[in-house]
Amino acid sequence: MKKMFALGLAALMLFLVCGCGGGPMPADTTAPDTTAEPVPEILSVVLTPFTLIRSEKASAEEIELAADIYADISQRQGSTAIQLLDDFLMPGKSADSSLPEILIGVTNRPESAEALAALPGYLDFSVGMVGQKLCIAANTPERLADAAEYFLANLQTENGILSYTGGQYIDRGSYPLADAKLVGNALTAYTIVYPAGAEVERNAAEKLSLWFGEKTGVCLPIAEDTASEQVCEILLGKTARTASADPAGLASKTHYIGVTENKLVLSTASAIGYNAIANRLEELMKNDQLKENFAETEAYAAASLDGAKVMFIGNSFTYYGNCTATKNEINSNDNGYFRQVARAMGDNVTVTSVTYGGAVLQPSNSSSKKCLYDVLINAHPNHYGTDGEMDEFYAQDVVIIQQAGENPSNNEPATRRIMALFPPETQFCFMIHHHNVQKNHTYVLNTAKKLREEGRAIYLPAGHLIHEVWTGKMKVPGATLKYNQDSFCVNQDNDRHHPNFLNGYLTALTVYYAVTGRSIAECPHDFVSTGLQYYKNGATSNYPEILASDADMAGLKQLVEQYVDQYNG
Repeated sequence: MKKMFALGLAALMLFLVCGCGGGPMPADTTAPDTTAEPVPEILSVVLTPFTLIRSEKASAEEIELAADIYADISQRQGSTAIQLLDDFLMPGKSADSSLPEILIGVTNRPESAEALAALPGYLDFSVGMVGQKLCIAANTPERLADAAEYFLANLQTENGILSYTGGQYIDRGSYPLADAKLVGNALTAYTIVYPAGAEVERNAAEKLSLWFGEKTGVCLPIAEDTASEQVCEILLGKTARTASADPAGLASKTHYIGVTENKLVLSTASAIGYNAIANRLEELMKNDQLKENFAETEAYAAASLDGAKVMFIGNSFTYYGNCTATKNEINSNDNGYFRQVARAMGDNVTVTSVTYGGAVLQPSNSSSKKCLYDVLINAHPNHYGTDGEMDEFYAQDVVIIQQAGENPSNNEPATRRIMALFPPETQFCFMIHHHNVQKNHTYVLNTAKKLREEGRAIYLPAGHLIHEVWTGKMKVPGATLKYNQDSFCVNQDNDRHHPNFLNGYLTALTVYYAVTGRSIAECPHDFVSTGLQYYKNGATSNYPEILASDADMAGLKQLVEQYVDQYNG
């Protein structure tokens, strides 16, 4: 899938290792050579005295991999097999560097970090000795499994003695832009520069650095424009460099890509544009078009969600209208309207729903209200930033966050605390539902606005659209029917605020269009329920008639795109 700068845990780990915050440039200024076959250095290690070590905080995949390695060795060695332990250390204690150990992936032993840092690119893997430790090192679960396969294939037993004979081995990953250059310069000559204090461009710089790591094997450093100017730079937005392009001069939904001498200049009119610009950049680099005096301004390409992982964090305002189908639990196989919309648009996504009735983002003194932050870390304590391997649960491409039907003053810090659980390449969205608008929840509305202005999250304005249509403030283009609150909300005793199925479908459309930029005008809606089970006797709603009206549905879909563009322009 072509992600919107959104990469996985592997890219994040390389980002940390390579020092993308502006550390020293790599010494090698040539692109990784993926053509030569690796030749292992001669190495044979007797493993009988070794202990097999995995992280105490290993992911489920890493735990299973360690068990598989242990099972293979046990089959070869029987009762004399080496032990499998985790890397637990008592507080204040450090590991004994002299002990012979086989380290699987990322452990708390410094040799693991050294092996990882020595990888030429983040999709490479290595198997070999670092000091007294035999390290099986890779940045991704898939490549770690490849490394383990290489390790096991190079074990041999002779006279009851188990040995590794595979040498000091590095296997190179596949990088589609490994040989690409900018204006004839090696990519490693470049630093990504963004305007000092500009949150949108800083976040884009971090994601672009990771994108280069995925595509080229090299993670580029980033720096503010207060740093000394270098010959080769990638400029984001309006920096202090004279070659920069001012985003204010661009029309909505456009980006600028240009080359001035040795500078690659990137600019876009909105934060969403920075998420989409990578697709075009990859095409230009593959065709070696980024040469001196190159320039183009055009509409940025829509992104694909095919293969993406999307998580919804919220409560009944998310699940009541079936935007997600999950209620009061964590479900990593949700099949609500969002997944059905994505599938109808040709994208197969994995949807995780973390939704509980009445749940809130902030800590609560009420025993009846779950704090969604606590729900997440209680179920999956190994979040981004913890020691050891991050749980795969947090390796999401897109996360949608939604507050309950209330207006807490600490909404913003509570939202940021949840966002901090995920790696920086995750694309966040903040959902505004109709009840936030109806009750003028200023703290919630201001959180969405501020995160959008910083480029930290896409503003999802489904609630603005729905409330303004039912109050008559906004007319549905081409509408043949009249709209009121019952068109979008249930009508039960003590409940006229939860979304109905039309509301949930429009919310799903809003998320999909905001994240991808792809028009949802032709998205089908035949899978949306017309059931009136959430309406009391005598109460009616015309939402089944709206769903049956091609003109009304076309107008509503037009408004979805209009509102997303308006609130994120």
